[in-house]
Amino acid sequence: MLSVVAGARLVKVMADHGASPLWAEAGPSVLGSTELDSLPLSQGLRDRPRARSIEYDRHALQRRWSELMTDWNDRGRRLAQQVAAELGAGWRVVYGNEITGVAEAI
Repeated sequence: MLSVVAGARLVKVMADHGASPLWAEAGPSVLGSTELDSLPLSQGLRDRPRARSIEYDRHALQRRWSELMTDWNDRGRRLAQQVAAELGAGWRVVYGNEITGVAEAI
């Protein structure tokens, strides 16, 4: 996992097996799975993406996953909104929609 580079201002909230659910700029035009402690987030908010990552790894391969996807997407979008609120106006946050595959601006 990468640490956020100085001046990074883009964070993407998305799921990936065995990776941080927050991806940040790791260089010009490069997003990388990011150490949550390298972002200026409160401890309480850092715990939520960690729990989300564990949940994803546990459930993503189950047959019922498609039935749970709408709720998962809604909760992920809310998490992205909370990350954006804590990071503030100097950051751009997007959410990787698991259903459409589209990165949604938050």
